Amino acid sequence: AAGFLCKLTAVCCQQKLIGEQAGKSLAIQKFCGVHTVGMRAVEVIVKKPGLSQDKVAILIGGPDWPTSVITGILRCSLFEMILGTLPVFFLVVPCILAGAFMLKSSEPGAWSTVATLTLTAASTLQGMAMVMAGYYIQNVVAQQGEELAKPRPEHAVLEEMEKKEQEQLKTLLAQTEWANLDPFRKLLLLSCTGLQLGTS
Repeated sequence: AAGFLCKLTAVCCQQKLIGEQAGKSLAIQKFCGVHTVGMRAVEVIVKKPGLSQDKVAILIGGPDWPTSVITGILRCSLFEMILGTLPVFFLVVPCILAGAFMLKSSEPGAWSTVATLTLTAASTLQGMAMVMAGYYIQNVVAQQGEELAKPRPEHAVLEEMEKKEQEQLKTLLAQTEWANLDPFRKLLLLSCTGLQLGTS
């Protein structure tokens, strides 16, 4: 029970205290890609009301801290996120049991074997949840990709920031091409490369 409550408490804190506050920054929104098709697909799924398989798969199958923070950045309902996270109970229990069995593994009996089997079961369940999460996200992208790719007014600034970054990167790559370097920089690069190869 304590582990389960810790998980739900972490969801609340990470979403409200970290995600929602960090989401006020345009730089963080762009870094997380809230304007991309993939993240919009995640938003479509996690904002569904109630308990659906795809929503649960993302909330319990995704990486713990990033998933909760992302739901905060996306301004999801805390109640709905808690509701969708409740099935994590079935992932928490095997982990706790594995730890308990490992403590008794030094005692005579099959405790060590039981601990290994329980930990394997927990890892398998977690892995299956992650695979299912990826499948459901890809499924939404395949079905609604064109709609999700349409520009949104609230993401116009992020798209403009990304466009400027791409232009800056393109300029940097053009300026650092070998043909565009002056003789001094070419000599410097050749000398450094030669010294590195000579000392390796």
